[in-house]
Amino acid sequence: YIEKLSREYASLMRVNYYPPCPQPDEVLGLSSHSDATIITVVIEDADGPSCKDGKWLPVSRILPGAS
Repeated sequence: YIEKLSREYASLMRVNYYPPCPQPDEVLGLSSHSDATIITVVIEDADGPSCKDGKWLPVSRILPGAS
């Protein structure tokens, strides 16, 4: 199952870390996007949107305050 899904990608695992920006109003960042991966792990430090069936939906943290 995993082998079939991973044929399209050059890597099987990628780790990204984006530290908080001290001046977010003065920089460019990523626009809304969905990840094209088999599994995405997100550290919940704030509520945020999620994409399902091409529509963005609000998503609350599972454990509020557990960042």
